[in-house]
Amino acid sequence: EPTPRAWAESCNQFDEVWTFSEFNARTFAEGGVTRPIRILPPTVDLDMYHPGIEPVRLADAGEINILSVFEWGWRKHPDWLVHAADVLDERATVWLRTYGPTCEHELRELLRSIPNRKYAVKWLPDQIPEWRMASWYRAMNLLVSLGAEGIGLPTLEAVACGTPVIALNWGAGAEWAKRFGGCRMVQPSDERVDAYAVSKWPYYVGSSWPTPEWEDFR
Repeated sequence: EPTPRAWAESCNQFDEVWTFSEFNARTFAEGGVTRPIRILPPTVDLDMYHPGIEPVRLADAGEINILSVFEWGWRKHPDWLVHAADVLDERATVWLRTYGPTCEHELRELLRSIPNRKYAVKWLPDQIPEWRMASWYRAMNLLVSLGAEGIGLPTLEAVACGTPVIALNWGAGAEWAKRFGGCRMVQPSDERVDAYAVSKWPYYVGSSWPTPEWEDFR
């Protein structure tokens, strides 16, 4: 979806607009940004994120450990936890690093809505320092990132650490993940932003966002 008009008007007050990808450059231009747009690729510190990092020791680890890192919101599709119940059993533990003012309440409600869930869910502290995240990526069998991401740095960080990723084939994160490899891309479909999401973030009015094709995910 194009950049909201109000954002474009603000961008046009600058000499140039710098962004992370061809995807973002296109959405800025379609949204009305008329200033020169330059693409500066996102960077990952390879001295910090690499396969030689010692994995963190997991308390109560599962046989299969899956990580998901995102700011809480339905644009990030935390409902993948619902669909994961069809394929994950008691051997799996899902580790969530997520945050936001309604996060705890809505996550508990979401988990209560999954009667057939056999896998465990653990919540990571929000304030894990950046240098420590590499050891969490290294401890995981998989990172799941199915949100509509403008950048998608967790995907790039996990790939740099040698951790396989399942990611949505959409946006800037997918653009770079496909260049680096190590990702299984889930195909998206468009869906109108619902009234609940609009009530939380008015800029979503009239917009669509990508929804994972859940059969492809499973």
